[in-house]
Amino acid sequence: MLPFLWRDWPDQFYRMFFSLFLHAGIIHLALTIWVQMWLMLDLEMLIGWKRMAILYIGSGIGGNFASAIFVPYNPEVGPSGSHLGIMAALVIDLYHHRRILVRPQRELVKHMCTVLVLFLTGLLPWVDNWAHLFGFIFGLLITIVTFPYLDFESHEKPRQGCRSSLSRRNIAIVMALITCLFLYVVLGYIYFHSIEVNCPWCQYFNCINIKVFTGSHHFCDNTGQKLSQWLPI
Repeated sequence: MLPFLWRDWPDQFYRMFFSLFLHAGIIHLALTIWVQMWLMLDLEMLIGWKRMAILYIGSGIGGNFASAIFVPYNPEVGPSGSHLGIMAALVIDLYHHRRILVRPQRELVKHMCTVLVLFLTGLLPWVDNWAHLFGFIFGLLITIVTFPYLDFESHEKPRQGCRSSLSRRNIAIVMALITCLFLYVVLGYIYFHSIEVNCPWCQYFNCINIKVFTGSHHFCDNTGQKLSQWLPI
């Protein structure tokens, strides 16, 4: 890593990008490849590699920003935020194609159970739920903006022509784009100005110590939530 140009100000934005392609070992890399083959392959053939790259990188960077803000002292690698962004895209894609599926409710339950399992794993040390949460949020927004076949047409009412459908689609795209850019700006401002987020309950979203199962009071100590827990000071 290159040295910081400014000692008291984070100036290495590229870490938000390159950390998506770093892994903590062979097992971590193998899990990433498996998830990408399972989730990304068909979706990439459907939307193209450019839109997939925007979704993958955009969700990952958004998740990394949140991770750096809420878990500031925990070094992390891997594309967990990107994977949750892809899951969000699959949920929207499933909803869009619900009328051509035999059992759309069953498929939706399967997708949401997968999302729930990923969030539950985020309650373990060294797995970042903040990257999961914001990766999922950015995935939803980026999907609305980039997926070309989403029409936002109400099928419960008679069609009012293509103009009405295009109007709803344009409104949804504009609102999603504004929200996405707003979140990037807010997270970036908090991160680059080193604003400390004082949120006592946030640590329970990222790690929960159930002593009955862990047998220790220190299960969640070194999760990077507080500097006093991370360094011997």
